[in-house]
Amino acid sequence: MDWLRRPGDGPGARLRRLWPYGVAAALFVVLWLAIPKNSAQGLNPPADIARNAVPFLQTLVFPLLPLFRLDAGDVVGLVALAAGVVVALGLLARWAGAGRLWAFALGWVALAALPSLLFLGPAYVYGSPRLSYLPAVGVGLLWGLPALGAARLVAGSRFQVPGSRGQGRALFPGPWNLEPGTFLTVLYLLLLLLPARPFVACQLDFYAETSRLARAMGDIGGAAPAGEEIVFVNAPFFFSSTAARPDGCPNPYPWTPTGGILIPPYAQARDFVRFNGGPDRAATGVSFPGYAPGWRTFGPEISGGALRAAVAESAVHVFDLGRGGFTDLSAAWRPGEASSGAAWATFGEALALVGGAAVATGDSAHVQLDWRVVARPAFLPAVFVHVYDFAGALVAQSDGPPAAGLAPVELWQPGDGLSDTRVIDLSGLPPGEYTIAAGVYNPADGARLPAERDGQRLTDDVVPLGSFVR
Repeated sequence: MDWLRRPGDGPGARLRRLWPYGVAAALFVVLWLAIPKNSAQGLNPPADIARNAVPFLQTLVFPLLPLFRLDAGDVVGLVALAAGVVVALGLLARWAGAGRLWAFALGWVALAALPSLLFLGPAYVYGSPRLSYLPAVGVGLLWGLPALGAARLVAGSRFQVPGSRGQGRALFPGPWNLEPGTFLTVLYLLLLLLPARPFVACQLDFYAETSRLARAMGDIGGAAPAGEEIVFVNAPFFFSSTAARPDGCPNPYPWTPTGGILIPPYAQARDFVRFNGGPDRAATGVSFPGYAPGWRTFGPEISGGALRAAVAESAVHVFDLGRGGFTDLSAAWRPGEASSGAAWATFGEALALVGGAAVATGDSAHVQLDWRVVARPAFLPAVFVHVYDFAGALVAQSDGPPAAGLAPVELWQPGDGLSDTRVIDLSGLPPGEYTIAAGVYNPADGARLPAERDGQRLTDDVVPLGSFVR
């Protein structure tokens, strides 16, 4: 439209300006036509085109949404708001002599959004805010029109600072030297951008968390034993909360998902290892519903038997949102490979403690416990590690299931090895002599499992692990 309406140009001059852009567009069309398409691909039905338009309308009116606070069901309100914005900015552009710019920006938005409207599924469009990046160029031009209107208003009214004799004096004389038009433009930009700042800052935190998790996948690829396939269990496709932001982001844009995307369904876990500093090695992602993840996971669903087999054969790392990362399940659970040595103590008919260490350094105690499954219990037992003072009073502790709770108890079999690593904070303890001991209990009622060594019941059903002096 701009090319056709440009005054004072002959056809030759117009073609000379147009041909570089025309060649690029033609090459893009040729490339798109040459790429094989899914046989089911075709134009969307009108209902899907209408649904796809909603996120782009949201992009069009984004500065006003923090003020209007629409919800996801108020599509009619969004359409009315978008129509009002287009008309109002069109009238302003006409008054400011920028009608062609308004038409160009509006055409840019429409053409940039058109492929997504016509060919992509609504679920994909709603979940992909990046599709608005290109239309946002036109949206930025549209919302820049009020700045042109402010410039014309200042020029037309011959705005003067009191005491000045003519146009052009600074509104704030001195080091700022701010002209009236500049002042109004800066004020307008602040009003335009600041309401979205909390949302943008929160989303940037999610992007940083996503980058951290991707780098962790690369680190796992470099550290896992050579020759073993890496299996990422419940790696997030999409997550909307973190340990630092358990409630997610305040979102004034209801047609945009808030959170982070780590591995989309069409990607490969192997690529995430390789492109984030790890080696090019076999890696895959699976979902295990037994962990009850509260986020959308990557990879096909597997059974408990498949999980046990993977732990026995591969380097398995389980993602947990509460812990904020991946845990090496293969190091914590060794199916059929527990130590066959003499037990330090047995607890009920379920577990035998076959090794361990307790070392206190500085303000923390590091405890390592190695267990052998004697028989699968009817419940997931909890292991406690207690720190007692010289008088026998409990002063610090760590409680939780063995193997960080990531080895499902229904999959345990006799002879399985389980490992615990505990770190206990000692910073609040005064100088003195302390003892570390461990035991096992039923978390349902707190009853301790009987602890025995060489057929003798241990006092308080605990096994001493060592002592230290602060």
